[in-house]
This record gives sequence, structure tokens and C-alpha cells, in this order.
Amino acid sequence: GVSVTGADEISFNFVNTDIIWSCTTSPPLYGLVVGLVANLADLRPWDTLLRLVDAFAAPTGFLVTIGIGMLLVIERSEMRVSVWAIATRLCTSLLIGVALIAVFGLTGLERAVLLTLCVAPVGFNTVTFASLENLDLRLATGTTSLSLAASLVLVPAVLLVAA
Repeated sequence: GVSVTGADEISFNFVNTDIIWSCTTSPPLYGLVVGLVANLADLRPWDTLLRLVDAFAAPTGFLVTIGIGMLLVIERSEMRVSVWAIATRLCTSLLIGVALIAVFGLTGLERAVLLTLCVAPVGFNTVTFASLENLDLRLATGTTSLSLAASLVLVPAVLLVAA
């Protein structure tokens, strides 16, 4: 932003160090980097490690869903914002998806997969990052929940149309 510190002194600050610090200290980023390095180095974990990770990862989706259900209290004002966020995301992703289908001439399974990704729900990471960054957690959970409900209808519809 721009800040005026004196009568004839103006300073410009284009780098927000708080955002950079939050991004570089994010545990999901570390996990992504480790996964990419392991994949690029063609490292394969031991079977025991895989079984251990699977045991801990299996209930994660279920627990996140329970957590969202516990936090779900949608007020009228939040619902309006959530619906607009979901509509904006769906319209934007569908426009980009249709453009990619046209540019690359995708058909069949490739087209169906791309369109399914376009109508996929807002990810649970929305709630995670809202919690980590002390943002509006109720809005994030409401948006995620409404998006999941919309996707229960949209995904099968897209698969029927695309197939």
C-alpha cells in the first residue's frame, strides 16, 4: 500500500511480509514440498509406513465433515455471501473448463473429468486456512457445507450430461 509519512515523503510498500510469513510457515506447504521432492526423487515409502499413514488418514474426511457439521450455523447474511462465493466459483470454473475443452478438443472421459472438477465443492482447506488465519470460520464452514450440498446435485448432473 501507500503511506504518507511526512509532508514531502511518500513510501510504497508492495510486499506484505505477514502474508509471506504465513505462507512460508504453513504446515500444508511443507507437506506439499516433501511430497514433491519424494515424487521427483522417485522415493517410495516402506509398506509399513504406508499402512501407518493410511490408518491415520482414513478417518480424516469423516472427522472434517463432523467438524463442519458442528460449526454449521448459517445466518441470512452469511448465506447470501456464501451463495455468491459458490456461484462465482462455479461460473468461473465452468467458463474456464468449457474454454479448455474447446481449446484442447477434449471428449469422453477427459471432458467428463474436467467438468466434474469444475463443479466440485469448495475444498475443506477453506475451513482449515480460515481457522489458521483467524478469518471468518462460520462463513468458511457455511460456504463449504452449501457447496457440498450443491455438488451432490451438480456432479451427477454433469456426469449424465457429459457421458
